[in-house]
Amino acid sequence: MLAHLIRHRHRMVSKEEISNAIWQRQSASDASIASRIRSARQAVGDDGVPQTVIRTNHGRGFRFVADVQERHSAKIIEQVQAVEPGGLLTTRPSIAILPLACVACHPN
Repeated sequence: MLAHLIRHRHRMVSKEEISNAIWQRQSASDASIASRIRSARQAVGDDGVPQTVIRTNHGRGFRFVADVQERHSAKIIEQVQAVEPGGLLTTRPSIAILPLACVACHPN
């Protein structure tokens, strides 16, 4: 869920798209999606009140709004190259969650 939101951070991701991407086109309830969004928020330290990392567009979807710094390593490039035609990774993907600092609270 978190990786999908980050990949598509330039736009709002609809609930239908989340259902298709995460549950492989199986129907996912609003409660299931809300639960995964809560878990994603918890992983990045966003409690959902200020919505400084994942913003909710009620009734429509979600958007990852925090700043993202992309770093490419040889291991990541190898994993991307290992993608099969069906879109599944042949190796287990990973994502690193780094502590976030509030720019307004800590300008440097």
